[in-house]
Amino acid sequence: MKLNEKNIQQSIFDHILEKGRRWIIPNIYFFTNESDILAELMSGYLEEYEIKISKSDFKHDFKKKKHKLFEKLMKKDKRVRKNSTPNYFSFVVPKDLISIDDVPDYAGLYYVWDNLYLEQIKKPKMLHNNKIMNEKKRIEISRKFTYRYWKRHLLS
Repeated sequence: MKLNEKNIQQSIFDHILEKGRRWIIPNIYFFTNESDILAELMSGYLEEYEIKISKSDFKHDFKKKKHKLFEKLMKKDKRVRKNSTPNYFSFVVPKDLISIDDVPDYAGLYYVWDNLYLEQIKKPKMLHNNKIMNEKKRIEISRKFTYRYWKRHLLS
């Protein structure tokens, strides 16, 4: 099976659901950019999953502002607003597209095999321990997602 963003997203959903997580949103603009998948891990903590299907796509991702913020958080820079980033960040790529050495210290790494099996290769480090999610944020994000769904599927 040829891996693409859609079927990789499905393997991430399956993985997250197996872990009993209750809140998963795809392709949402929440922090400083669009997240491929945002999931609530434990009450209040978020992990962002960034899907990459080519090495050039992976390298290009480091031009985004979020990676500078992640580096600053790892250095305990107090000027970074902790609610402007997820608690954890991971890359999800086809098996062997990149190696652990290519991934920054703060980021996790998952491989997706041709049969859509998702394997964690490297655990992400906690960027900060502020709980981001609460009922108000869940409602806000759910509204954004719902609006995008209606706009895309029913109003076009």
